[in-house]
Amino acid sequence: MTLPARIDGALRRLTDAQWVPQLLVRLFVGYFFLESGWGKIHNLDDFAERFAGWGIPAPAFNAALSAWTEFLGGLLIVLG
Repeated sequence: MTLPARIDGALRRLTDAQWVPQLLVRLFVGYFFLESGWGKIHNLDDFAERFAGWGIPAPAFNAALSAWTEFLGGLLIVLG
């Protein structure tokens, strides 16, 4: 097999597998949001206290909204 044929074959395989890095990045980012949101949901009182300390209005509501948005957004990213 000649060198140009090998290069052409390698490039064809790389082109066929271009979805792999996209999948890995999507899974990594989605898992990060899932895990972070899950932790905030299970410590919602502490998270709301942090919001109150930062002066965010309606801290309990906004903390819950933020935590659930982060969790569900991460889930949707993982699912694609």
